[in-house]
Amino acid sequence: MKKINLTLLLVLMGVSICQAAYQPQINPLLYLTVGNSRFVLGGSLRTRFETQTNYNIKQYGIGNDDAFLLERLRLDFDYRLNRRLRSFLQIQDSHALGLSLPACSFKPSNPYFDPFDIRQGFLEFSPLKGLDLKLGRQQISYGNGRILGPGQWGNTGRYSWDAVQLTLNNSFAKIHFMAGRYLIRNPNKWPNPNVHFPTGYVIYSHIKPLPFYLDTFFIYKRDRRSNAKNGENGSGPWDAYSVGFYFKRWFGHFFTTATWVYQWGWWGKDKIRAYGYNLGLGYRLRLPLKPYLQFQYTCGSGDKDPGDGIHGTFDGVFGGVDRFYGRINFFGWMNLRDYEADLNLSPHKNWLIKTAYHYFRLDDKRDAWYFPSAKPQRWDKSGHSGRDVGQEIDAEVIWRFSRYEWRTGVSGFFPLAFIKNTGPAPDAYWYYFQGMIWF
Repeated sequence: MKKINLTLLLVLMGVSICQAAYQPQINPLLYLTVGNSRFVLGGSLRTRFETQTNYNIKQYGIGNDDAFLLERLRLDFDYRLNRRLRSFLQIQDSHALGLSLPACSFKPSNPYFDPFDIRQGFLEFSPLKGLDLKLGRQQISYGNGRILGPGQWGNTGRYSWDAVQLTLNNSFAKIHFMAGRYLIRNPNKWPNPNVHFPTGYVIYSHIKPLPFYLDTFFIYKRDRRSNAKNGENGSGPWDAYSVGFYFKRWFGHFFTTATWVYQWGWWGKDKIRAYGYNLGLGYRLRLPLKPYLQFQYTCGSGDKDPGDGIHGTFDGVFGGVDRFYGRINFFGWMNLRDYEADLNLSPHKNWLIKTAYHYFRLDDKRDAWYFPSAKPQRWDKSGHSGRDVGQEIDAEVIWRFSRYEWRTGVSGFFPLAFIKNTGPAPDAYWYYFQGMIWF
């Protein structure tokens, strides 16, 4: 059976989606204008069928399969009084049918089920050209989403914020100043509350007059509770500072990308000394199918000594994880080395194809393997179980036309020494089929 499954995955390496955001050209349900004012009613409906073999969203190696159907409806109410003042409301309704995990197993946030709640609701005011102020519940994403991204794949969505955001935009730079807290998807509370802690403070800048793309950022996570984090030297507040950049440049048909982050501060009574980075090299070939080849290496530091009072495990800031570290979503940007090869194909303007191969290792063998939830999945503090965690093959295909999108995909995860030495080590598989319509 293992041979058949692996062969199937290799065959399907030719079918996958490009993860770039899609902006459909559609006519909304309602479009009204009166003088300088405008009201638009639109939205989207998405359904997805998934199967999971030998894992679920909370745990790997559980030895059973799961199959379920997801539904997500979004209604957007967009009113612009004039070019300076705008209000926006987005209602989201998310349901799951056939899921084996009970709702009580998701605390504090439910990734699958949250009926009829307010995902976004903000006022936007532009008093001057190049100055924009946004207040309220909002989706926030900067750059390529690796540092601060919305996480749209999940049925309830990973990041929406109760925040204030000030944007300065001129010929030299576009600078975002943001302070806020992200939401908890709690189906028993309306509207969804925010986390109350930590509070995020962000300065994110895109520098314009350069021969390459460059973003710089400074992010501060603040949780001043006396028991916010339990470090090796005891409990205390959580003050985490992150500084870094995102870079991209084309050289003819070649391109390079780089993301670098350094973190410091306090994790309880331990000092934070951590880092994360991503390096990419790609090439777009002048051939049929428009092949787009990229090699990437991602590192998130681990804690090298569990008794030295230094917290060395990198925290993935507020980045999306849906599309960066394997499609099965077994890894967060913590104690991670990810060797990745991607191949994108475009056989037709309405078809996008992508395949990916990942080789996952621990950055430090005395630290844990972390799921995207930041909770340890396996741990061997002696370091005797090694670094090699597993390999993953992802293959997907997407078709887009007008307001419609269909996509399907399959992934396989194959464990290596670290997993085999620390517990159950079955191969894990994921399959999905999704349809979406914008209106």
